[in-house]
Amino acid sequence: MARDRTLDRLNRAAPSRLRARQAAQSAEVSATAAGAPCPRDTGGFDPLIEPAPGDKRFADPAWSQWPFNLFAQSFLSTEAWWTEATHHVPGLVDSREAEVAFMTRALIDVVSPSNIPWLNPVIINKTAQEGGFNLVRGAANWLDDLDRMLSGRLPAGAEKFEVGRNVAVTPGKVVYRNDLMELIQYVPATDKVLLEPILIIPAWIEKYYILDLEPQSSLARWLTERGHTVACHRRRRDRRDRAAEAIAADMDLPVGRRQGVMAALDAVSAITYSWCRGRTRTRVTAT
Repeated sequence: MARDRTLDRLNRAAPSRLRARQAAQSAEVSATAAGAPCPRDTGGFDPLIEPAPGDKRFADPAWSQWPFNLFAQSFLSTEAWWTEATHHVPGLVDSREAEVAFMTRALIDVVSPSNIPWLNPVIINKTAQEGGFNLVRGAANWLDDLDRMLSGRLPAGAEKFEVGRNVAVTPGKVVYRNDLMELIQYVPATDKVLLEPILIIPAWIEKYYILDLEPQSSLARWLTERGHTVACHRRRRDRRDRAAEAIAADMDLPVGRRQGVMAALDAVSAITYSWCRGRTRTRVTAT
């Protein structure tokens, strides 16, 4: 329903589409002029459509040469067209407009010439220099990733990350466990702690460890260094534990509520404040 309403408003946004069409026609003319071949002694044309700030896809000097400058300018003009078409749409709330713009931009990026080897001068030059061995290495890396995924092995390079050394370095221990989840309590880093502990409930993706990746970006460490007692809900994923595996496979909302969030609350019975990224689950539990 929400998607249908959004599409309907986009279809009825005639003034916005008209402005976008006019901008696109102007951009196409500019792109053609900027991408036209010219004598070497003229130094070529300056690009008339600049990438957005932070966009480094066309930063290499090879993109200023014909015909690659035409590819880049044509793509940027198309991107500008869609940017204009998905902004300032009458009747569309800002949050929905931002979602539409984001998804449109993500789809357009798929066909960027920088992602197509035979349209990317950097890849073409690299392939010529190495006699195609860069493509062989890329294919070998892809096959290795596929083999690791199918066999259940860790991705290449995962051995560089060691729990307790450069990942998840905040001291803590499991203080409660049931068939579905474990509750981790981080060791306080101050002599005195605040009365109210903090329980962290991760989002549905269950990636609790994103809160404790590195010391400089660890929320768990930041909180404990400021006198908070922090506990974190963690879904059990031990494939050797048949009970946990069976419950996880058959888990629905009531089971997740009872053996997940409520069990964690019971284990930390003194909690009076809860911060979490999993707002949906917390709201469901509260109601």
